[in-house]
Amino acid sequence: MIFTEVSESIRRSRTASYFIFFQIIMLFFLVTILFLNYASLDRKTDQAQTLSSLNRYQLSDTLYNDGELRKLMSQPSFLTILKRLYINLEENLDEKYIYAFTQPAKLLNYDDANKEIFRSYYEEGKRIKPSMIDNIGPYYSIKAIQMNKQAIDHFQITVMDGQPFDIEDFKNVNSKNIPVLLGYEYKNIYQVGDVIKGKYLFEDINFHIKGFVKENSLVTTARRSELYLDRYIIMPAQHFIYSPVDDASFKFQQKHYLQLINGEIHSSNNGYVVRNKFEAIKKESGFFDTQLLGANNPSYNFVFASINEHIGLLTLIAISVFIVCVISIFILMLDKVDKNFKNFSVHFISGANLNHIFTYFLAEIIVMVCLPGVVAILFYKFLVDVSFVWYLILMTGCMATIILLTIIPVYNKIRRLEISMFLKRAG
Repeated sequence: MIFTEVSESIRRSRTASYFIFFQIIMLFFLVTILFLNYASLDRKTDQAQTLSSLNRYQLSDTLYNDGELRKLMSQPSFLTILKRLYINLEENLDEKYIYAFTQPAKLLNYDDANKEIFRSYYEEGKRIKPSMIDNIGPYYSIKAIQMNKQAIDHFQITVMDGQPFDIEDFKNVNSKNIPVLLGYEYKNIYQVGDVIKGKYLFEDINFHIKGFVKENSLVTTARRSELYLDRYIIMPAQHFIYSPVDDASFKFQQKHYLQLINGEIHSSNNGYVVRNKFEAIKKESGFFDTQLLGANNPSYNFVFASINEHIGLLTLIAISVFIVCVISIFILMLDKVDKNFKNFSVHFISGANLNHIFTYFLAEIIVMVCLPGVVAILFYKFLVDVSFVWYLILMTGCMATIILLTIIPVYNKIRRLEISMFLKRAG
């Protein structure tokens, strides 16, 4: 009986009812957008808080003289020394050795307009012309980043589809096949298991897609305080187990390891302790043409301050939108109460009392608030499904608050009604 009355009331005040529906739908849409932003910012806050407690020490080789570098690279033992240094940094330093270095990959078949966003320097507005290599091409310069396992773990890079890197992916045993993870925006272009042919440091490479990382995955590098991986190819920083089979392979591995040894040490220890550990590694490796630059963490502090500013702004927007929407819904519902007063006589003659009238309005408000709310929750579950339990709690709280703030003034207005006045008017 009550829901029949509610349905008839909504049909009678169709324009006002639809406007209320629209207001509530818009509110829940904004709440959803804000929730997703909060969820993203919350992940960044946790990460920034973890990183801000560590000092960063940049490693840099001192091979500035091209003649000296070429002389060293002509010696077969130089590659062995570089490998030994990298292994010691990874395994024997007793500190976090973080290697996250951006180096474009050269890929074929990237002339499509929908792939342009993946090209190097696209965000800066630069257009790098494609090139021919060995009469094959054109090759396009595509954003890529190499990361060692400690960097993957340190920056909490997680996979949303496919498989993450395992320990064996960071080893290469005479293979031109390299597993890669792709950024979130590659999701609609490739699938897990696809192979992309290209070049890295001018060496032919088959990139085997192992998975896709979560949206807004964030890392920091020596060059960038905030680097989002959505448009990047993520390569494992591989240790080549085998010895080079020819001169091209020898030069490739030398260039590869010269990059790997210029990573960063992230530590909570002071500079004296870290420097002593680093000097011991240099001595053990037999490589002294490298230095440790001073401790700094300003980029983490910048990210953290930026996150706090965004959270404050989002909080202000959320509160403002909620207040405006609740006031609008409140005014419209009171207007519906005034317009329905003339129908009260019929209900009172039929034996209804003020509690029945209140129950009727409460049911109408619940239907108008909860119907779009349930639809929003179902859409979120099937289309987004990120932190769903917290989203459900948030939406339930929003619906309960709207109902409570709207029904209290309606209840006060109904409580002041005099039944005898309606019965006399009906007689």
